[in-house]
Amino acid sequence: MNGARVEYERRLEVWGARIEQLDATHFRISNLRLLLFAILAVVGWFSLIRSALSPAWLLIPALLFGGLLIVHAKVLTRAERAARAKRLYQRGLARLDGRWAGTGADGARFLDDHPYARDLDVFGRASLFELINTARTEAGEAISVRDDDDDS
Repeated sequence: MNGARVEYERRLEVWGARIEQLDATHFRISNLRLLLFAILAVVGWFSLIRSALSPAWLLIPALLFGGLLIVHAKVLTRAERAARAKRLYQRGLARLDGRWAGTGADGARFLDDHPYARDLDVFGRASLFELINTARTEAGEAISVRDDDDDS
């Protein structure tokens, strides 16, 4: 078996497990946020409507809720980063299997009027650009095909 394939499959498994872990954490935090919001509503009702509690009691669940919002945002950011990493290794395995054609950016916007550009399949569907390009943004793609004539 190909060494790159083994490593990509291992990393894909690691990122898959990480995504499952982060999804479970996201679920727990979401439920905790819902619980804290309900507590905040009950304490608010008792303190603002019924005047049975001091409004200062609202501070504790409000601070906990705010802190949980920050933690939740960090978990969601980590989950998105893990999903991007997983997609990177899935795309790498697809390239190793020869299933890459038509799955990525084709770079057709860089195709100029060079007489051999179309014959060599540098840009377009199933092109060299699509095979080796790992950039995920247009800015990254532009940097990868930057015109080196500007350096002279």
